[in-house]
Amino acid sequence: MGADLYIPSLFNPTQKKYKSKFKTAVEVRNAFPRDSKQAKVAQETVEKYYELMYSKGYFRDSYNGSNLLWKLGLSYWHNKFINKKGLIMPTKAQELLELVKAGEVRDKYFKNKQKDFIEFLKMAIKLNEPIEASV
Repeated sequence: MGADLYIPSLFNPTQKKYKSKFKTAVEVRNAFPRDSKQAKVAQETVEKYYELMYSKGYFRDSYNGSNLLWKLGLSYWHNKFINKKGLIMPTKAQELLELVKAGEVRDKYFKNKQKDFIEFLKMAIKLNEPIEASV
């Protein structure tokens, strides 16, 4: 479980580009015995295409101890950022960006996640595009 955030103009074409390659890679992997060397090698291809499918216009924040917003004292449910249609409009993304930038995190994992989320928000703002939020 987690918050899945999408910038449709970036995410949708990326999904379209790699989804069939991902499905084919899964079929190839599944044709081998589960614990075979071939299946393990094929799994690398599955993971490659999975990562590529989510490489643009996507940010995930799991509902566990790795949640960036919780670490920053924010919430996906109790906020003013996501509207009733499940969208974060560009003006609200700008407000969220300022809060995330101002937040202090100490360890490397959260610093990297904060950097990634800042870049994600900046891209949506630059494109003047709402972020689809599935929380």
